[in-house]
Amino acid sequence: MKLKKIIKEIENNDESTITVDKASYIALLREVNRLRFKCSQRGALSRSKKMACKDNSDDPEAVMV
Repeated sequence: MKLKKIIKEIENNDESTITVDKASYIALLREVNRLRFKCSQRGALSRSKKMACKDNSDDPEAVMV
């Protein structure tokens, strides 16, 4: 079962639980973890850019991007 099919099944299901096979569950879990990691990396990058801008604020020649 493709990930899109699993997501559609979850969205269209009125029950509180669904049944998926182990391979589909693992694929969905990996995708969720990949996206979570990607988001955490973006957040870390954003925080590091903010810190770099704050560190350069005392330097009159520093240019904020």
